[in-house]
Amino acid sequence: MSSASVTGFMISLAVLAGACATSNYKGLSPGAPLTVVPVTRPVAITRDTEIRDGAGVRIGSESTVVGYRDVLSGFAFKQGDAMIDEQDFYHLARDRDGVDAVERARARGRRRNRIGIALTLASTAAAIAVPVTFGRSTAPYAVGQWFITTPIGLWLALSGREPFDQHVLSASRAFQALGAEPPGWVSELPR
Repeated sequence: MSSASVTGFMISLAVLAGACATSNYKGLSPGAPLTVVPVTRPVAITRDTEIRDGAGVRIGSESTVVGYRDVLSGFAFKQGDAMIDEQDFYHLARDRDGVDAVERARARGRRRNRIGIALTLASTAAAIAVPVTFGRSTAPYAVGQWFITTPIGLWLALSGREPFDQHVLSASRAFQALGAEPPGWVSELPR
């Protein structure tokens, strides 16, 4: 087994270890009121300055951070002061359609994620086993299939995580589940 095969195998395992799709759904009990809150992130405000030599010729530029401003980046679900999962939110809001939509999206994502992990592992195992079993002359074919199938498997595994890492339904839909009118910040959310 070549060191390149072992390295590829280890990289695949490391990426796949972080690629598993898992849900934070807990099936919470009703309690404190539900809210949908904006999430912001700080963005640097910079000032660009040109740098010139003694003769006045521009030799470069530099950017200096002069402050930060908060930019709306998304939204989160809360029960009282605690952040909760999207599926818990719709469950507690008694919105069966919302719960079903999140469950369906997560089931598809989990299936895609597991297929991607299996494809990547099988591809890596074949890239290692085929040359060992059938001789070195098969190595280019084994490695070639690895370079084709592994990116596909990794894409499937990582894209399968999306329903777990991002909201399935919009903020407007969340306010609809609460029976409330969406506030102005909802229209400013990035698409």
